[in-house]
Amino acid sequence: MTKQPAMLLLSQALSRPRLALLVITVFGLLLRILYAAAIYEPSLLPYILDDYILYRAGA
Repeated sequence: MTKQPAMLLLSQALSRPRLALLVITVFGLLLRILYAAAIYEPSLLPYILDDYILYRAGA
């Protein structure tokens, strides 16, 4: 039985502490960038919520 690509990457990351730290750091930075984009410039992200569109139109 072969390993799935995600599980293979996870097993490699767990066997290499530096790789694990790098993956965690990159993932954390990505989350921070997306959070900042959502808060400070929501037009960068696709919104399909009617309430948000109405809110922006009234502002």
